Amino acid sequence: MTVQSEKIISITKMRKVEMLADQHGLSFANMMENAASGLADVIRREAGKDRDHPFILGIAGKGNNGGDCLLSLTLLAAEGYLTGAFCYGRDVQNDHLVLNAKSAGVHVMGVETFAMREWFKATTSHNIILVDGLLGTGFSGELNQEARQILTTLKDHLNRYVSKVIAVDCPSGTNCDTGEVSLETLRADITVCMAAVKGGLLKPPANAYSGSLEVVSIGLDTVLPGWSDQLDNIITEKYAAGLLPIRSADAHKGSFGKALVAGGSGRYPGALSLCLQAAARTGVGLVTGASAKLVKDTIACHLPDVTWIPLEGNSESQLNSQAATSLGMNLAKYTALACGPGLGVSPDTMSFMDYTLHELQTQADIPIILDADSLKCLSEIPEWWQRISCNAILTPHPGEMKRLTGLSEDEILDNRIGITRRFAVLWNKVVVLKGAFSVISTPLGQVWVSPYATSALSHPGSGDVLTGIILGYLAQKLDVTQAAILGVTIHAISAILASKNIGCDDSVLASDLIRYIPNAIAKLRAI
Repeated sequence: MTVQSEKIISITKMRKVEMLADQHGLSFANMMENAASGLADVIRREAGKDRDHPFILGIAGKGNNGGDCLLSLTLLAAEGYLTGAFCYGRDVQNDHLVLNAKSAGVHVMGVETFAMREWFKATTSHNIILVDGLLGTGFSGELNQEARQILTTLKDHLNRYVSKVIAVDCPSGTNCDTGEVSLETLRADITVCMAAVKGGLLKPPANAYSGSLEVVSIGLDTVLPGWSDQLDNIITEKYAAGLLPIRSADAHKGSFGKALVAGGSGRYPGALSLCLQAAARTGVGLVTGASAKLVKDTIACHLPDVTWIPLEGNSESQLNSQAATSLGMNLAKYTALACGPGLGVSPDTMSFMDYTLHELQTQADIPIILDADSLKCLSEIPEWWQRISCNAILTPHPGEMKRLTGLSEDEILDNRIGITRRFAVLWNKVVVLKGAFSVISTPLGQVWVSPYATSALSHPGSGDVLTGIILGYLAQKLDVTQAAILGVTIHAISAILASKNIGCDDSVLASDLIRYIPNAIAKLRAI
């Protein structure tokens, strides 16, 4: 049984939901208390990771985010944590949130540049957690002079400390609809999102300022059950973990499906190899490569875990129509098929894809993932989507999506969720638009967005690894949506773990991702 995914919401929609909740008995004060409790939980957890007890320093503006900040500091101060708050736009003599914070032991200060500098100069704390509640999600336009000075002063001083920044709902100075950020915006290590992730945090450049995204409840479900049912989803590790197949101790290799990959060519044998290796790492019972004999002979000796179906190929070892016929004769033996890695694009491969679609029409039960050169071939086949069952996944990057849709790459990137949803519904297929914060949409218009963005995936072959991971879970009888969600998650976590262990994003190769697939799966299974 899977847990509920987290949700994505616009600022306008969030305001409407909060007003409706207030009308149904959950007051704005109650919502703030719930938000502060969730925020305090995150701060407490992060503070507990440090041996040197950190000083928890808040920057509290006059809005709701500032209130969340002050309330969370009040809770923590009452537990004995060292806390302080710079207050901006609040009457420190009469504001009840400020007075309660003081009573609990929070050291409340003004935000004058001199006062801030003096505090940093005098503090004996070398480890600081800054809670950024200066500005809220309704910010747009440009920062005023005061806000710029506050953020600039904080940025200058935090660089001298072992520090962590936790943003309340959004890093201050972020437009939470467009994703624009101010020059002075502090980069957060964690953004604690109230009730749902604000959509702009998943867009550049805000995505680079938000750190990891964590959602906390503000109590909406207590008065508005189902309030978020129609919202788009953001994938959490807990949600993805719930999709992992159960592996019983008395299982055998036949229990975990059979995966078949058709692709490869004389020029691109490595793409097929990467895909096959990635599929094998998911725990699928059998992995088979279907490629021209020369390709098979080139890479088979390096892949002892893979079996083979030799197919016909042209002089460039590209698959052709005869290969499609041979492939069709073997499809019934397998529980999932991937087409495309290393296939190449030529009249022969176009013919291969055309005939393969015909073969699939006679065996519509087998789920299929189409990637890389197979997508380029599809773009030349009129109304190709009518020849493939709905039990299919397409994994284009923006350039391939451009070819498939006829839209410009800018149009696609400017509206990744909307465009992916539109064509998933039109084509009646699951579409995975790859890139930072990959978007997954279903034929019913449901959307899941990956919370990950890393340049460690910006290397040749990364997409072939993703195809292999998704294929492995398709073969293990996950449905097309589940396999896409789990595959995208494990792919991203593998990249993050590889980068951490190698030391930088720059040097993470696609083959490194395969080495860390087991670690990514283990991380999810530990949840």
